[in-house]
Amino acid sequence: MKHTKYLLIATLAALSIANMGSASAATTYISGSSAFESVADAALTNFVASHYGSLVAWDNATLGSETNAVLNWGTASNAVTNYIVVHWSGSEAGIQTIDAPTNNPATIPFLPVTAIGLVNPASVSGYPVNASAHIAVANTSVGVSLFHGSPGADGRNYSTPLHDYQVAVGGIAFVASPNWNGLTNITYDQARSLFAAGSLPAAVISGQSVDTNNTVFAVGRNIDAGNRVSTLALLGLGTKGTVVQYIVANSNNIYQAPIATNDGYVNPAIGNDGYPSTGSLLSAVQTVLATSTTIDSSATVYSNAVASVPTPGSNYLIGYLDAKKALGATGITTLRYNGVAPSTAGIENGTYTLWNYVHLMQSRNNTNADAGTIITALKNYITGLSDSQLGAGNAALANMLVQRLNDGGNLSAIYIQP
Repeated sequence: MKHTKYLLIATLAALSIANMGSASAATTYISGSSAFESVADAALTNFVASHYGSLVAWDNATLGSETNAVLNWGTASNAVTNYIVVHWSGSEAGIQTIDAPTNNPATIPFLPVTAIGLVNPASVSGYPVNASAHIAVANTSVGVSLFHGSPGADGRNYSTPLHDYQVAVGGIAFVASPNWNGLTNITYDQARSLFAAGSLPAAVISGQSVDTNNTVFAVGRNIDAGNRVSTLALLGLGTKGTVVQYIVANSNNIYQAPIATNDGYVNPAIGNDGYPSTGSLLSAVQTVLATSTTIDSSATVYSNAVASVPTPGSNYLIGYLDAKKALGATGITTLRYNGVAPSTAGIENGTYTLWNYVHLMQSRNNTNADAGTIITALKNYITGLSDSQLGAGNAALANMLVQRLNDGGNLSAIYIQP
């Protein structure tokens, strides 16, 4: 999507703001799910368009794939211009920043409201504005988050959100390298074993004897991702479980994700970290690994170095993405799960079980006068979307014939009044 018209509108809006003198302005910060950002972006642009505003700044030429954005909106008299500043941080990071206590807040780096047009955040004067979010979009729930309870995983004492609305259902899909020549299916047991161990002989998944000396490696998201929490829950590994995931340095070299710290939370084991965004994970899965790829355990990655090991045979990657991204991407193999392909219809009728609810949450600790207005507008917009508007692999709540009472829980039928 091109943004020439938005740049013109943003420039005119900036000039208008400059001429407003002492008019006050409020800024509402929004963070959360990168997997659901395209739908959230549509809801935000609809809101500001109906409130005399527009998109002002963004860091990707395609809206829906950006990490940061600034929007403005005003009143009918244009007496006040307010801002919405977005950073799609991942669902868990979104929950962390809205739930964190005011005396020890978790923050996210946002663009300043002075940013205009297509920008590189690092080059914008005043970046970053480190702030806690007022609203989070998450494709997981607070109850299973690392960042909930007293204390949470990072030692902070977390509260529950002021509001927590279910607004849609988001599918998840397992995806494999484009050179994967095995059967295009993965079962619950196979996926569980793969992510618990980090790698498996490819024959365990493909069922083909020719894959005996070939290897499949697991790749996945870091702890900020709701898709990670949901996938681990659905595989029975526990929403706070430890896994082994690899990072792709290049087609000849991979390594287990090093121990990393995410805003006060230290991953408990090598391999438990992962990719910071949907886009970076997709790029990894699109890599065709060379024969005899080296598993790097060098001192450049780990403090206790062991020898690098070449793998025999061919090598493949399997990871998990939001189903909408997986179904729209090229250069990957989208897998069936327990014999069923990811689809909106499969989610709604209960045959495809790899999914979770999408939430809108408002902070109890970090509030302003606009947050309630904005979250209500976003909730009404998203819950009013059709399946096709939500995108393949997502589903409207109104069309669901099954439900879950908790993350990773069993499905039960929704009783429909005759």
